[in-house]
Amino acid sequence: MKSTTSVVPDSVASALGESLISLPTEQFGQLQAFVPDTPWTSTVMHVIQRKQGKVFVDSAVAPRNLVVIAAGDPASRTMDQAFLFGSAASDALRTFVESVKGPMEIVCDDEVAALVEKHHPDAKKRDSVIHWFARLEDTDHVRAEPGSRRLRITESDQVAPLLPGWALRTFRTPKDLVTGGTVYVVDADSRIAAAAFTVDQSAKYERVAVSTLEAMRGKGYGAKAAVKVVRAVADQGRIPCAVIDRRDAAGLRIAEKIGFNQRALSTTYVTAFRK
Repeated sequence: MKSTTSVVPDSVASALGESLISLPTEQFGQLQAFVPDTPWTSTVMHVIQRKQGKVFVDSAVAPRNLVVIAAGDPASRTMDQAFLFGSAASDALRTFVESVKGPMEIVCDDEVAALVEKHHPDAKKRDSVIHWFARLEDTDHVRAEPGSRRLRITESDQVAPLLPGWALRTFRTPKDLVTGGTVYVVDADSRIAAAAFTVDQSAKYERVAVSTLEAMRGKGYGAKAAVKVVRAVADQGRIPCAVIDRRDAAGLRIAEKIGFNQRALSTTYVTAFRK
């Protein structure tokens, strides 16, 4: 189970100073007008709408710069993920970036990326391809195939071994993910061989991910479950999207099979310990 304590490392929280202030959860709702609802901000919107994670702003009344942090999990060696919005000239964002002393994933646009690269020149870049549909109607061609089934809530623990730590940044436990999202699985050899699940959701988009047992890969199980989840998400009125590591050839093949018609490249900066 994930910890519910502060998701901000002490080295960061103590250095925020007067530049950024912690926003109480009851005020998260006002940020929906500041953060655009896009396929690459679904995690941010999920944190805001469900009042999870931490939010820091330069002004509680009219924020111009903010940081949204989705919690990591030390038990699974999953880092906190920080989304930066605003101007690279902002003292608030500069103070935050400077104060990061340990491992963290930082997601931002190209302008703010220059700030991250300046203060963390050794940060590793991780490129991902974002996939989505331009319109909900564009999902009409997606047809679910037989062979997968919806996971029951009582089976939540059975899918836990297939869930990477980052899948629980927003849905905090496997049961929370199953009850709050959509999960389809494929069974083989008397066990769950592959699972497709929704990782986070906004008002407009819902992000889909896939995981397959190593011994069961290459059999099409992940794709079969993924198509079913994409169809279910669209039928519920949200546009399916996916964020896939650029090195994940199998994931990219599944995205191609689904038929997403929009793509964009996103870069995440992974910081390391430093003095």
